[in-house]
Amino acid sequence: MFRNGAAAGLSGLRLARMNRWRPKASPGRVQGPALKIIVDREREIKAFKPKPFWQIQLDAEYKSQPIAAWHKEDKFWEKQKADDVIKKTKNEKEAKVDRLERKQFNQMAPFPFDLTS
Repeated sequence: MFRNGAAAGLSGLRLARMNRWRPKASPGRVQGPALKIIVDREREIKAFKPKPFWQIQLDAEYKSQPIAAWHKEDKFWEKQKADDVIKKTKNEKEAKVDRLERKQFNQMAPFPFDLTS
């Protein structure tokens, strides 16, 4: 049984080489959607226009332990606002912690990627 299948496969290869029979170039049911995802993502990347922003980070020490803290506004889209905050805090030697939050949460695993849509 294996030999018949192998012989048929070889015959098909011979026909294909002689250009009598040419299979349609089908990307397949998995490659098609995967290629679409890749092409769409590449288009997004090429269309991306970067927008500058500024962030303010505090690097300090408390009881010989390093501390890194970000400004509560996180990203400043205007340089002038970031410069104003820097001017107000540049020569300060002390800082006050307004609030400290610790949260524990369970994160669900992401859904499997759907190639059917």
